[in-house]
Amino acid sequence: MSLVASHRNRELAMLEQLQVGAGTLAASLLAREGAVAGAVVLPTCNRFEVYVEAEDAEAARAEVIEAIAESSQLDPHAVAEALVLYEGDDAIQHLLSVTSGLESMVVGEREISGQVRRAHLEAQKRHELTPRLDRLFQSALRTSRVVASSTGLGTSGRSVVSVALDLADATVGWEGARVLIVGTGALAETAVGTLHGRGAVIDGVFSPSGRALEFALRHDVEAIDAAGLELAIRHADVVFACSGGESVVLTPSLVAAARHELDAPSRSSTWPSTATSRPACATCAGSP
Repeated sequence: MSLVASHRNRELAMLEQLQVGAGTLAASLLAREGAVAGAVVLPTCNRFEVYVEAEDAEAARAEVIEAIAESSQLDPHAVAEALVLYEGDDAIQHLLSVTSGLESMVVGEREISGQVRRAHLEAQKRHELTPRLDRLFQSALRTSRVVASSTGLGTSGRSVVSVALDLADATVGWEGARVLIVGTGALAETAVGTLHGRGAVIDGVFSPSGRALEFALRHDVEAIDAAGLELAIRHADVVFACSGGESVVLTPSLVAAARHELDAPSRSSTWPSTATSRPACATCAGSP
């Protein structure tokens, strides 16, 4: 069975709240030694899904709702209202559709299959899988590859990241553009290759959750701390914001202070802005 909340039926703010404590949710469920025999948690920028194996679906659902409410501090009734229940073949079909990119904001995007793979591997590493769940996720990943190769969806190159950058094309000249990335999750990882492919230069990365250094070392860019964020915005042509944190990172006052008395860079203008003005801001809902 699976319990699902996504961009199709819930606001992103609710998805963010549900995901608080997602990293330890499966362990918490198994520690109860109740109805849940195994669990895989899939939190992404626009969905939160919990897959469990249990003989008693109703008891397992109650345990999942209780565990999420405890970690997120949400009212159990609000959690129950937010999550759609799939059982049996419906749960299997839903996972296959999700992994193949058919349920994504951008149909056929390939980021989701990598996110499902990481959730599966994490559950394996922590011994939170049952053999049946393991086979299910392996089948879902195989199916996503078949769908990508047999339908052409995998060759479209479309993703949430590429769409955000396409929309910014009207106001950004990408060749040599200096980019500041805000966020270190799956979208940020994808953005690095996509931005380099367009000729942009990634100057640095800032993470409100404190993960910038690890990301910076992987991609040979500078890690920006809170004290240096204003200066980094001042020097950037483009800010790629993909942090899924609960707090607002790029406030109007921060951007206004950073860009005070600066002329607009020739390649940059406001697009669409979560802040108030330059630099250009390509924004995705992402991971912290």
